[in-house]
Amino acid sequence: MEADVKSTPITSRMDGVEIQAQIVENILDSSRLIRPDYAIWVELGTFMVLGIIFLFFLPRLHPGYGVAIFLLSTLILYSTALFTFAKTRTLYDPSFAVFGNILILIVLLAIGFSASNRRQRELDAALETEKLERMRLSGELGAAREIQLDMVPDPANIQGLPPHVQLDAILEPAYEVGGDFYDAFMIDERHLFFSVGDVSGKGVDAALFMALCKTLCKSIAMRGYVPLNELIRSVNWEVSQEDQSMLFVTMIAGIIDVVNGELQLCQAGHDAPILLRQNKPAEQISLEGGPPLCVMENYEYQIAHMQLQSGDMLVLISDGITEAQNLEEALYGIIKILNYLDTVDKESHFAEAVCRGLYKDVKQYTKEASQSDDITIMTLKFDASTIESQA
Repeated sequence: MEADVKSTPITSRMDGVEIQAQIVENILDSSRLIRPDYAIWVELGTFMVLGIIFLFFLPRLHPGYGVAIFLLSTLILYSTALFTFAKTRTLYDPSFAVFGNILILIVLLAIGFSASNRRQRELDAALETEKLERMRLSGELGAAREIQLDMVPDPANIQGLPPHVQLDAILEPAYEVGGDFYDAFMIDERHLFFSVGDVSGKGVDAALFMALCKTLCKSIAMRGYVPLNELIRSVNWEVSQEDQSMLFVTMIAGIIDVVNGELQLCQAGHDAPILLRQNKPAEQISLEGGPPLCVMENYEYQIAHMQLQSGDMLVLISDGITEAQNLEEALYGIIKILNYLDTVDKESHFAEAVCRGLYKDVKQYTKEASQSDDITIMTLKFDASTIESQA
């Protein structure tokens, strides 16, 4: 009888007869725990399905979502196993599917983190390369800006400019380099050429085309005195031959006889100069202008002639002044320019004071708003009284 005693989960010693009686009772009560032969295949299939799902979705999802899916699937599996156990007394073991896919999850997460770290290192390297490239370009553009600003003449050192003709100018590109330019030089002992221009577009292309236009203009003018409209027509034709980028240039140019104040003006799509005359309000000169350069290569430009009186001052601007915007995106406009110039003492003010004062007024208007266009101002004053006093 001693051999018929078994150890069970209930007690360490139970007679075999009692064990058999309990089995018979479970069968009669239909409470016997069942583990079907196909249960192992169900568990294996569950493991494979979950494994495929993890292999397909986890690499495409954030790791946190992958862990959440795993925990949710684990909860579903154990809940289903408990449900079948309670309702049908059938035993399915979800442990194989769960613990088997823990290994898959760990491997996929490790691969994902490794790939993420590799991509991060690649991005860091690319960012560092881009940063170095931007520093290099910034240095080159800074040098280009200095070269561009050196190309325009210093108003205080124009060779041969007589003391009774005052001239000042400001050029401020909106970006590192820009398309605005000005020029002033003596063609001969009594004729001063001056101009303000604006190339369409911004950046390096505009700056290079600006340099071409300015150089051609001075080159043609220095070949010998020619009527202003012929000079502009020649510049227009030559730059049109080189205009591969389909840019155009607005320009206002003039030649003043520094002895008697006779003035020629030629307008090519640019804002007309403003005249400041003693005892009169500031006004924009009415000109019969033509199209910008490079629009019609054979256009015949017209000259406007006028006589400057002693104390007269010309103010030439680019559209960076009229189109300067404040924080509310309202334009500075020609009216504000004229209003400011009317506050100037036209008799005693120098060209430099008017030029710098107008620039300061524009900056006070725009305040913290970003500069959207190049700014150019030129002022030129003819003071015949200085000739008389010297005489």
